[in-house]
Amino acid sequence: MPPKTHAHQAASRLKVALQTKLGQVKGDETLVQSLYQALRLVETFLNKAEGTEGELEALKSQVTRCIANKGSSRKAASARTSFRPAKAATPPRSAEKVKAVSKTQDIMFAAQKPEIDFTLPLIAIERKGRTHMNEYGKMAILADQRYENERLQKKNNQRAQQMMNKAELEFQMQENQLRRLEEIKAKDVERKEMTIKVETWEKEAEEQFNVHLQKVAKSKVERKQQVDAKLAQVKAEHEYDRAEDQRILQAAIVETVELEKVKAAIAERNRNELKATHHENLSKVQEKMRLKEQEKEHDILIWKQGEQLALQREQQRVAAREKITARAAKMAIMSDSDNVKAREAEKRRKIDERIEREQANFNRLEDEKVAIKQAKKKQMKVEMLTSLDVQLKEKEKVVHKELQEKHELAQTLEENFRDYEQKEADLKALKKHRNYKHGSEVYTQIIDDAQKRYVESQDHMPDVEKKLQRTFLEALPT
Repeated sequence: MPPKTHAHQAASRLKVALQTKLGQVKGDETLVQSLYQALRLVETFLNKAEGTEGELEALKSQVTRCIANKGSSRKAASARTSFRPAKAATPPRSAEKVKAVSKTQDIMFAAQKPEIDFTLPLIAIERKGRTHMNEYGKMAILADQRYENERLQKKNNQRAQQMMNKAELEFQMQENQLRRLEEIKAKDVERKEMTIKVETWEKEAEEQFNVHLQKVAKSKVERKQQVDAKLAQVKAEHEYDRAEDQRILQAAIVETVELEKVKAAIAERNRNELKATHHENLSKVQEKMRLKEQEKEHDILIWKQGEQLALQREQQRVAAREKITARAAKMAIMSDSDNVKAREAEKRRKIDERIEREQANFNRLEDEKVAIKQAKKKQMKVEMLTSLDVQLKEKEKVVHKELQEKHELAQTLEENFRDYEQKEADLKALKKHRNYKHGSEVYTQIIDDAQKRYVESQDHMPDVEKKLQRTFLEALPT
């Protein structure tokens, strides 16, 4: 029966792992029986269990205990066969051999035979020792056997635990690998479905766009056919409504002239703004250069002042040292005592050290002041240059945006003018057919068709186009 749930799938993978392990085991009958028992448990789970997670965990625990019981049963059999009584040892013949018994065996013997009185004479103890020497040998052999059995038991437990951990790890690795494969397959299916959806959407969008293009082309063809038909019908009516045509022509010429003036004014203003921006940028660059020169001159002045202050401090220090030296020499001449000379020398040394400390402190303070001033100037310069750069970039963005808007406005005006000219030409052609024999019916039909097209497409028209269409329809005579 095929797996029904995730738990059944996991049990199937566990079954495969146990079968693989069973094929690898050779010569260990106990482990083979344990693996067969575990396989029977898995088969029972696959045939009868509902496939819940709790049942799967219980199955794992049972399989683990089944494999673990293999090691413990072998150890128990080993323990049962290892505690057979050994051949009794030959009792000792002298007191020296009795004294050679270890302290541990004496303590064990004393614990098992409390009736021995260790206050007896040595001869009595030796006699009793010869009596119980066979028991000493048995106890030592049993102790060695117990130690060996415990060691084997521990080793078998470790081996069983390692095998159990290895089987569990292999099972988990197989589960993780299958889970990853399932996730990869699911992602692949999802990606394919998404690709199909995207391709379907693209095809639908392309079909809709093609339908729209066909409708637009058909509408243009129909409109052209209507205009051509009306022009063919009124080809002989050249003189009709000449004054009206002249007025419309003059109005179009005036509007064209006004549009050209607007374009020229926009172009002139753009040129002036570009010149002003260029002049402003040039002024800012010159101002930056001037500020850099001023900063350079100021730095040179500060450096010269620092050099002058250092020279003055050096001169003051030399003068003070000479003054102190002269005073010390004078005092040395006036004094004949060596102690006085030593004190004066020590005093001069302390004075020199104090002068050097004060001079070093003064130099440090002056250097810190100069460094702070230079850092402030550098920060001010950086902030000023950054501000100028930001202002220049913002100005350039504004100018570029205005130029782009003006260019778009000029294009829109030009397109509107062309549409207006086309509408005026159509209007003139319609007016020429007013008095024709069937002109009224055709004219009415054209107006109705135009209004119908306007009503159907007004929701999708731009505002400028909608306004032009509405103006055109309102201008048509009824």
